[in-house]
Amino acid sequence: MSCPSGAIQVLRGNLRRAIRLLAAAGWTVAADGRLRNQAGELFEFEVLSMTKGTERIAVPWARNLEKLGIGVRFRVSDPALYRKRADEFDFDVITQVLSSSQTPGNELNERFSSAAAKVKGSDNLAGIRDPAIDEVIRRLLVSRTRAELVTAAQVLDRLLRHGWYFVPHFHAPAHRVAYRKKLAYPQTLPLYYGATSWMLKTWWVAP
Repeated sequence: MSCPSGAIQVLRGNLRRAIRLLAAAGWTVAADGRLRNQAGELFEFEVLSMTKGTERIAVPWARNLEKLGIGVRFRVSDPALYRKRADEFDFDVITQVLSSSQTPGNELNERFSSAAAKVKGSDNLAGIRDPAIDEVIRRLLVSRTRAELVTAAQVLDRLLRHGWYFVPHFHAPAHRVAYRKKLAYPQTLPLYYGATSWMLKTWWVAP
């Protein structure tokens, strides 16, 4: 698949900016083309997955990192070992799907709180420990109005993005659903919904 020329220019600009930022942090490309710090240590990491399907998403990212001299390894393990390593936070980088509702709640503590970062098996795989984030989550959970909840959620979003805990891979703007012709559904669809649960609750057999 070809890449639009405008996107290529943006990518090149981002790579040049990344090189400058890395150099400012003490990482430079050595004669062997690999990124090293002043102690000669390599900048490399492993991406852990339990399915080869992840490679389709992560390979383009890894290819661009390699242009900076960063080494990326992929390890596909069986589900049991993957779960064990994830539960014990024994990984460099791991893939995670963060699905949410329009009214976030207690799952935020499990995903982003300092307390969850200390608990093996929690969903805080990024190991986030930030008192500011903890306080915003607390305020969101005690919101009395929709406006208060939305404001707290927006502040939380900014804090998470500012911390660079995640590298977004993709966003799917549509649900791909196969269904029998005799099934019907409302003509007006909600803006945001989980396809599986919504279908089970709202579809019907057409006469």
